[in-house]
Amino acid sequence: MEHTELIDINADLGEGLTDDALWMPWITSCNIACGGHAGNAETIKKSIQAAQESGVHIGMHPSYPDTNNFGRIKMDIEPEELSIILEQQIVDFLQIAKTLNAPIHHLKCHGALYHEVANEPLMANMLVELWKN
Repeated sequence: MEHTELIDINADLGEGLTDDALWMPWITSCNIACGGHAGNAETIKKSIQAAQESGVHIGMHPSYPDTNNFGRIKMDIEPEELSIILEQQIVDFLQIAKTLNAPIHHLKCHGALYHEVANEPLMANMLVELWKN
């Protein structure tokens, strides 16, 4: 029996290290920081370009706006305010991707936000709505 399953080897990138391009031959998809816990317009652009050059699927990696704790601690932010913060990260990321003609494959939250979305249906629904819009 022949197995033709694809294994997705994924990495978080655009988080301030200078070697994102070196990871590309070893991964099939990446989550690029959107500026909340790490990253900025320049790192987003460089990481997207590196992924494009290697045929790696590109994903957005939004997070709490928490560079001090690298997005690893849940922040007490009202849902409406958090929605605005995450929407801005997503919009900024998508604008950069559009200028590079880069399709976006997925969205994966970072750190504490990832855990909160996994455990709170209202948070998960909020992100689905942001992605759809």
